[in-house]
Amino acid sequence: MLIFAFVIFSFLAINVFINNRIAQVGYNIEALKKEVSKLRNENRELKFFIATKENPYVIDQFASTKLKMRFPEKVVYIKSTDEIKSKN
Repeated sequence: MLIFAFVIFSFLAINVFINNRIAQVGYNIEALKKEVSKLRNENRELKFFIATKENPYVIDQFASTKLKMRFPEKVVYIKSTDEIKSKN
């Protein structure tokens, strides 16, 4: 009878251990799902941020308003002495 009780107790202990591990793994999976969702949202926001910064209109507006840049009125090209020597 003692052996039977020990076997039953062993099965119950193993069952408790397995259920505990299952609960821990389930909790870890849920935590990882939340992290993946958070990273996907952050990635989406960063892609939008990059897209706005690569937009030529936004770049032009930033250059003209914040940096006070403008297109030149006249372009003058100057030849270097190396270019002059290589043509002769």
